[in-house]
Amino acid sequence: MLLSAKQVLWVSVSGSMKVPEMNSKSRTYNSIKNISYGFLATAASTLVSFVTRTVFIKTLGIDYLGIDGLLTEVISMLSLAELGIGTAIVYNLYEPLHNRNQERICQLLGLYKTAYRLVAFITFLAGMALMPVIDKLVTQVDFSDGYIRCIFLLFVIRTSSSYLFSYKASLLNADQKQYAVVFIQMAVKFAAAIFCVTVLLLSENYILYLLILIIQNLCANIMISKYTDRQYPYLVSGSKMKKEDRNAVFDNIKNIFIGMGYEIAEGPEIELAYYNYFYQEGFRCYYKFYG
Repeated sequence: MLLSAKQVLWVSVSGSMKVPEMNSKSRTYNSIKNISYGFLATAASTLVSFVTRTVFIKTLGIDYLGIDGLLTEVISMLSLAELGIGTAIVYNLYEPLHNRNQERICQLLGLYKTAYRLVAFITFLAGMALMPVIDKLVTQVDFSDGYIRCIFLLFVIRTSSSYLFSYKASLLNADQKQYAVVFIQMAVKFAAAIFCVTVLLLSENYILYLLILIIQNLCANIMISKYTDRQYPYLVSGSKMKKEDRNAVFDNIKNIFIGMGYEIAEGPEIELAYYNYFYQEGFRCYYKFYG
């Protein structure tokens, strides 16, 4: 089933589609649970981020905050390779979940597993293509070109590795079990924040800080994947999806990609760091977070 233009717009704005009819009591309970977990996770995440960012600024300084903000903006452009896939996964899983079509669910997840691996590979290649010129964006700071490229490589690895195993979280989201994803991600983030703060206070080492963030992403995705396997033990390699079905899925991805195109970053923050003194990017990130 293809998404209409109106459905694409709704998916773009809300990130979800109307779920097929299911048990009203169960749906209401899961909705309340998801909202409650989401609210608590947002509050906890804000507090954890505030503490971590404060320690980051106190130990590493405004220049490191600037490079962290700049490379985050650059890497967010590479993340556009995923745009549309996550939403399409959730949408296409609604019907087989409602009909308890286990074979169809396995087929879809197998397809999305391949798609996300391709996205991870493309993201990594795009990052490698930018590697020779990334130091040209970082000006007015006392960082060697080799050090900047090393940091950017860690950003690329963090982003590309985040797509591994993450496709299974979409099954939980489609089945109204976002609370499990939120809980695991928040627990791992809290543990990682403790390690990050400890490393920053004891060593003031930005490289170790980035390595912890990479491990955080991998651990969260692996734990979510294991949890999903326990919840849905039938998730094994099924038969291949028919060509027409694959085409329909990819058409949905294409339509959602177009519908979400307005979310593409405009890029003035990257220009700010390039044309002005680099520490101004650090102050921009500082006031963006605290202001």
